[in-house]
Amino acid sequence: MYTYPVKLEKDTNGSWLVTFPDIPEATSVGDDEDEALLNALDALESAIEIYFDDKREVPVPSKARKGQPTVTLPALITAKVLLANEMVRQGVRKAELARRLDLHMPQIDRLLDPRHASKLDMIERAFGKLGKHLEVFEDIEDQFADDASASTGSPVTALTSPGQKKLPEIQWPRTKALLDEAATLFLSGEPDAARLILRDLVNATVGFESLAELTHKPSKSLHRMLSAKGNPNMDNLATIFGAVRNWLKVTFDVRVVEMA
Repeated sequence: MYTYPVKLEKDTNGSWLVTFPDIPEATSVGDDEDEALLNALDALESAIEIYFDDKREVPVPSKARKGQPTVTLPALITAKVLLANEMVRQGVRKAELARRLDLHMPQIDRLLDPRHASKLDMIERAFGKLGKHLEVFEDIEDQFADDASASTGSPVTALTSPGQKKLPEIQWPRTKALLDEAATLFLSGEPDAARLILRDLVNATVGFESLAELTHKPSKSLHRMLSAKGNPNMDNLATIFGAVRNWLKVTFDVRVVEMA
C-alpha cells in the first residue's frame, strides 16, 4: 500500500489543516488533529480522481520523516493507482483497455474509479493486457530476515520500537500469517472479517496502548473499532493495519512487475 507523509498544522481559525507534500491537490481540515487526519484519506482519494481524469501519473509517496504523520492508501486503491499510472506511461486509453479486455466502457470507468469496490482479479487481468502483472509481497527488513528464529517459529525478541523500548516476544510465523490474511481481506473488501483479524494482530503485536500513540486515537476508540459491535469502516481499519505494519518494520506493498 502507498503511505503518504502529510503536514499537519493549526489554521488561523482554530481548525487543523492537513496537506500532502507529494500531492498538493489533496487537503483536508478538521476540528482536531484526529478528525483532520481521518478526513485526509477522503481528500487523497478525491485528488487521485483528478489525476485519473486528467490522465496524469499519480505521484508515488516520498519517505516520511521520523514522527511525521502519514495517511495510508488502501491496497485496492493503490492497485488502481498503479494501473492508471501504467496506462499513462504506455499511452493506453480507457477505450483501448476496454477493447483488450472485451468490456464495455462503464466497466472500465468503474475499474478506474478509486471509490468503486472492484475485484482484484479484474485489475490483474487489466495489468496482463498491459504486459504486466500485479504482485503482492512482503519485504521483511534485515532484522527479521537475518534472525534464524523467524523461520523456526521461535519468538523474535530483538526488535525495538521507535523509542528503543524492548518489545514483547513476537511469534513471527503467526504474525506474518495474520498480516497476510488481513491484507487479503482488505483487497477483497471484507470489513467484518478484516476487523476480527486486525484485533488478533494488534493483541499479538503492538497492543492497544502503543497503537493509540501511533494512530493518535484513544485506546477506547480503537477497541470499539475492532470490537464485534464496532462499525467496520475500511478507512479506519486501513489506518490501524498501516500502523501495525510499520511498527513491525514490515513493508507491505503492491508492485507492478514485468511479465515473464
